[in-house]
Amino acid sequence: MQTVIDSVCMNHLLRQPLGARESEQTIELTCLDRHIRAGVLTIVIDAEGKVISEWIDTCGDEDLKTVVSFWGELNGFIHVEDIPAINRDIGKKLRQLGFDGTFDKFLLRLAAASTEKNITSDDSDFWAPRQPRSRGDSSAVVCRCLREDLGVTVMLLGQLIGVLNR
Repeated sequence: MQTVIDSVCMNHLLRQPLGARESEQTIELTCLDRHIRAGVLTIVIDAEGKVISEWIDTCGDEDLKTVVSFWGELNGFIHVEDIPAINRDIGKKLRQLGFDGTFDKFLLRLAAASTEKNITSDDSDFWAPRQPRSRGDSSAVVCRCLREDLGVTVMLLGQLIGVLNR
């Protein structure tokens, strides 16, 4: 499975009480590590490093660099180089729905350019910006628009973990 991870989810991953733990010969820094190690999960990032820069701005430098380095060693990233613009009509529709964050649009473009077209986000902007309680509801206006108009699936971090644990 491939997914784009937004900075809100990355922040949650780094704050989970898992910590660095060693069991036999494996190290886990986040709850996603074993899935990345097993080759079941790959994190989609841009070749220019904008996603990692955003993660650093949100989460801080030290812990994040450790996780990024670790995931890199596990071949846990896929780099997307060509990230096309969103169709003008779809962009207008998203703005009308309240989805207008510049970096959120970049993440959307990145996901749309990836093979599996997934975004993992706990940010209500990807669901229904004017209804924060809609997070996780696949019928929420922005989530539905992304799925129907761009083929992009949005899921919460907990939903991603649930899918991976099946």
